[in-house]
Amino acid sequence: MINNFKELILKSAKQETQEERVSVEVVYVPEERDHHNQYMSKATVVAACADFNSNLAAGKISANLYHISNTNKFEIIKSWINEIDMVSPTGEEVKEGVWLVELRYSPELWIEKKAGKIQGVSIGCRGVVNPETGEITGVTFSPD
Repeated sequence: MINNFKELILKSAKQETQEERVSVEVVYVPEERDHHNQYMSKATVVAACADFNSNLAAGKISANLYHISNTNKFEIIKSWINEIDMVSPTGEEVKEGVWLVELRYSPELWIEKKAGKIQGVSIGCRGVVNPETGEITGVTFSPD
């Protein structure tokens, strides 16, 4: 039983949970063809992730929506290569060697994400594509 107004406020504050607005997304799966029927080897994915992280740390990469405009409505927290086969909390299998990224969304963009209007990420890099095999090599995120 609540005896006073202060106790009611404290109880309400404890029960209220705020969403973190964070998601972990698959950036690239090595040796698997993408939507352009292209692929990267495991070594290329590792090198691409390292180049991405280096350029991110140097402030050369900005969050971008739809390859159209830079935005501050989400931030890139970190990116890494998955080290073990695992199953995500949502039941998705994530294999060793998959490139992942953790993002934090603004409240308004998080609504769009939860509604399914924002799905996945795109790496937006430069590289060399072998026209015969579809293999991507020489991936870089450097603006130079």
